[in-house]
Order: sequence, then C-alpha cells, then structure tokens
Amino acid sequence: MSALQAMERFAQQLLDSGTRPEFIVERFLDGCENLAVPGLLYGLFVRNAEKAGEQLDRFLVEPLVWMLEFSRTISEHVGFRASGPDDFTHGERRRWTPQQVSLWLMAHADNTRRAELRSIGEQLVAGGTRPGLSEAEIRHWAANFDESRYQVTRDDDQVYIEVVPPPEAIEAQADIIAQQQQNHVVLRLQNRYWVAARPGSGDLPPAAAEIAADLEVAQALLEAEQHHMRPHDAVAQVVRTAIERAATGEPDALGSKGAFAVGVMMAVADMFLDSPDLRDEGQYFELGADRAVARAFPSLLMHALAPALSEADVSVTDVATAGLALAGRGPLETRLFLARGCDLVWQSPCTAPDCIHKTALAWILETARSAEIGPWNVESQRSTRITIEGDVIARLKEVDGATIDVAVLDPAIRALGVAATTNHCITSEVRRLLAELIAVQRQSMIQHKKKDRTRTVDQRGTHALIAARALLQSYAVDADPRPVFEHLDAVRHDAGILLNFLHGLAAAGAENDTLADAARRLWPSLLAHSLTYADEQPNVYRERPWGSWAAAALLPNPLPWTQGLYNELSDQPIDWVIPNELTDLVEQWIPLGLGEARCVDALVRLLQKLPIQDQVTHGLSWITALCVQDGRVTANESAPSNDWLTSIRAAAEEHGTLPQWQALVDALVVAGNSRLAAYSI
Repeated sequence: MSALQAMERFAQQLLDSGTRPEFIVERFLDGCENLAVPGLLYGLFVRNAEKAGEQLDRFLVEPLVWMLEFSRTISEHVGFRASGPDDFTHGERRRWTPQQVSLWLMAHADNTRRAELRSIGEQLVAGGTRPGLSEAEIRHWAANFDESRYQVTRDDDQVYIEVVPPPEAIEAQADIIAQQQQNHVVLRLQNRYWVAARPGSGDLPPAAAEIAADLEVAQALLEAEQHHMRPHDAVAQVVRTAIERAATGEPDALGSKGAFAVGVMMAVADMFLDSPDLRDEGQYFELGADRAVARAFPSLLMHALAPALSEADVSVTDVATAGLALAGRGPLETRLFLARGCDLVWQSPCTAPDCIHKTALAWILETARSAEIGPWNVESQRSTRITIEGDVIARLKEVDGATIDVAVLDPAIRALGVAATTNHCITSEVRRLLAELIAVQRQSMIQHKKKDRTRTVDQRGTHALIAARALLQSYAVDADPRPVFEHLDAVRHDAGILLNFLHGLAAAGAENDTLADAARRLWPSLLAHSLTYADEQPNVYRERPWGSWAAAALLPNPLPWTQGLYNELSDQPIDWVIPNELTDLVEQWIPLGLGEARCVDALVRLLQKLPIQDQVTHGLSWITALCVQDGRVTANESAPSNDWLTSIRAAAEEHGTLPQWQALVDALVVAGNSRLAAYSI
C-alpha cells in the first residue's frame, strides 16, 4: 500500500466515523503543495457522494478538474489503472467522469440544492476558458447543472436520463461529432474484417451483401476531405475480404465496386515499384494495408476477377509486375502474407498462355532474392545487402550459410510448402525447390550457430515452424517420413535448433484437421527415430541449456506453441496427441530425461490424458524412474508432478499401487519437496 492509499484509507475511516467532510478537507490541505492530495479528496468524495455534503462543489466549479478527470478516466480505461483496496466504498465510482458525478448530484438533489448546483454551472462558464478548452466545451459541461437541459426517456421498464447540450455547444462540436462518427466507422470496419476474421473469434463471416455495402462505406471514407483516424488499414481489410470472396465464387461481394477494390489493391502494391527494399522494416503489423493487400493480391490472377480488372483498366501483366515489386521490396511480413495468398493459385487450374502458377512462382522466388548478406560496410556500420541475379536457389546453395538471412527464406518456404502438395504444371519443379530451400535454411541456421554459440537466428521458433509446416504438409499427402527424418538428422547436433523444429511440428499439427492427422500418424516413428540420437556422443539431450527441453519435446504438447506470430490456425487449436499411440516408446524415452524436471512435466502431461488406471500403474512407475535412480532423488519437485501425485492418491489406493505412490512421495519430501510434506508418513 502506498502512502497516498494509506491517507485515503484514513480519510475513509474518518468519514465513516461521522467526521465532518469540511474538517477532513481542512486537515488534508493544510500545508499541501501538490495536486495528489486534492485528487485524493476528490476521489474520496465521489465515492462517498452521499456523505460529501457540498465539498464536491469546489472541485466541479473548476474547468481544470473536468479536463484532468476526463483525461484520467480515458487513460485508465485503455491503459494502467490504479487499484484501490477491495473494501473501499463504491470503488466502481473511480471510473466516473465529472459529467456522471454532476448527473448523480442533480438526480439526488432537492429544489434548493439544484439551485445551488445551477450556480456551479454559471460559475463554471463565468470562470472563462483555459488553454486547450473552448467556451463551447465549458458550456457543454455547465449544462449538466441545468435541469432544463435534462431529458428523460422510457423504454419498457428502463428509464434513461440524458443531458441535451445547448445549441451553441452542439454547433461548436459538430466537427468533433463528425470526427467521432468517422472514427466509429473505421473501428467498426477494422473489427468486422480483421478482428472478427481471426481464428477463434466466434464471429460469423460477413455475407456477400454486407461486404458489398461496406465497400461503398470504405470508398466514402477514402474520399472524405479530412481523416481524423487513418482509414487505409481498415479499408484494405474490407477490400481484401471482397477480393478473396469474389475469387472463390462470390462475385456479389464486390457489388458495384469491383473497380474501386482493384484500384485499392493496385495502388498499395504499386507503392513498392519505386521504393527501397523494406524487408528490414522490423514491424509486426497484421492489420496493415500492405499486409491485407498482399494476402489477397494473388486472387487478382483468378479468372473470376477478370471483369473487375477490366473495369479498372488493369491488365494481368500489370498485376504480375506489381506483384514482383510487392514480393521483392515489401517488408518480410508482407511477403509472408503474399505467400499465404498464393495458396489459392496453387489449387487452381492452369491458364494459357501465361500460366498463373508460373507467375506466382516468380513472385515467390523474388521474395528470397535479397537473402544473401554482403560484406560489412565500415562507413554505414552494417552489412551490405545483395540482390541475387539469376537462379536464386542455386546461389543460396553456393554461399556460406552464415551469409544468409534466414528470415528472408520464410515466405518462399511457406508458399512452396502448399505448392508442393497440389497438382499443376510446375509441381515437380516446386517440390525440388522446396527440398533445396529447406536444406539451405537448416544449413544456414547451423552455420549461424557455429559462428555465435551464444544465440540462434530463430529466437522465436518462427522459421522452424514454417519449415516444419511445409514438411508436415508433404507428409500429409505422401506419408513419406524421410524428408522429416532427414531434417532431424541434419539438426540433431544442436539442441536449440532441434527443439524449435519439434515444437514447430507439434504446433503445425494443431492448425487444422489434415495436419493434426498427419502429426498423429508421424509422431510414433519420429519419436523412435529421435531416440537413436541418445546413443551418439555428445548426447544432444544432455546439452545445456536446451537438451532437456528437446527431450521433453519428444512427448508432444502442441497447444502452448500455437499462439506465436505466424501460426495459421483454422479455428481453435487442436490437441492432436493420442497418448496410447506413444506409450509403447516411453520406456525407451525415460533414459533421456532422468533427473530432468522438464521431462517429468512432459511425461505428466502425457499421462493425464490416459485412463486413471494406467496413470497409477505404468505412469507411477515411469515417474518414479525419472525422479529416483539407485535410491537417489534426482528430480524432487515440479508443480505439474506435485498436482498430479496428489490427484491420483485415491486412485492409487483403489488399484493397489498406494505403497509405490507413498514410497515416491516420501522420497521426494526427504529430498526437499515441502509441498508434498502433508502426504508423507
């Protein structure tokens, strides 16, 4: 509790004991030379308006109080909010603005008191303006003390009271009202077409008629003379939705605004024709207009968009040219969204004379053309950037992996992962490019790690996730685990890289039903294959600090790894793990995790999905083996294991394994586990 909170508590006690509010004010303000104490008193009397008498009057007559309190309530609504003790009277009134305070006072006042309050409004106006405040704004505040401005409305059993501002205040605030209305429209579009479209939002997608209507709203926003809130991002999200829906068989989503939608797409993409390479923008901004346009841009290649392109006087050649600029000069996140948008292209039939698959492949290869890192520039104090000419993949295979920017490879790997699983005119070429590019990525990661053992180029695991998803997508189609095993074998000497790949595979499996089934079918053989690495020296699973993490990741736990920047969930994440399909290998896995609390936790999570009888028989033996070797406790405590042990005690007694349970608990307590002490004998 802060000193100010202590003062407020003391003042509350005085007020509750019947002390006159005037006395509290006199004492607290005696010698006061700060604004904190007056603010404390104002808050105290707002919370205790019934006992405050006329003490709030001296605050409400001052325009500065209104300005500061409006600012406070807004900032606390969107940011940090001071929290008072739970037992404070009417703590909810901390959120009241002076307008709500004055309304409460008027609603609880008799005629005499209302006359006094009316004079507060008059004094408020007479006090004149302050810097940053207009006379109309002050008159608006003063109207709250004029009962003639109050309007009561009934709706069934509900009664609504509102204050109608004077005409001059309404006229003066017309621009502000227009600004608010425009802001509301921008936020509505943003929430409808970006927030509501995110996986797990629970919102139904907009109908074609709704999208068409909102395209008209979006056009009006862009054509408005003044923008109080930048509408371009929200408009681009509406356009993205309309273009994608039209490309997939709902032309009505464009309404009569097909040319407008195409125009917005081309205007954003064309910005990159003359821009520098923005790959190092360093922003994660999914709402951005360039991200939205990039996601829908490949849809412009679809035959369904031909009428809209014609209406906008845009040719397929124009689209191809702008797409290359977007792919080669856009921020890395924008390129990744372009790669996602190409999914529709790979799933579409070939076209003549210029096949859309070749156009899309050109874009995708363009995203990786700036992946090579040049020599250090002493003058600029940064590495130079090289634009690869000719065969991109061939050049990346030639150069030292430590001179490759791994992040730049992500969009190409992401796009080729889907392209390799569909049938089209360049399927064979795409499969070869994908295998080569994933090999380049992993070798680059390894070389970067050798260059600097203290860090990895994949701190968040996003690059591993993209490669893992691509490999899992291929396995879902051909059921061939060899590319996955090849990748594992290549990274098996670095626990950190191995760990990220295992987490990426588990997370990719949680994204949709197809990948969930693939991950479930793959994992038993993956686990068996990965167990062989423990026979090598040095043992990757004993590497510090990530070896035990990698060992634990062999028992998959997908859900915690599905909330990253670039997970692609179709809905709620899928926990695809079926423990019975992995338990046959647990005995072989146990030596990898001896004495490691993280491995104990991983096994507990797997056990909790098994029938209770299996938990208190096989599971209890496995946990004992992990925690105790040759009578010595090597892992004495973890929160999941403590909770699990206490939860299965009754079942252990029922199924005859209570002695084993008790022996394990006693050993853990003797080794220092105080949380289980109550269960020890």
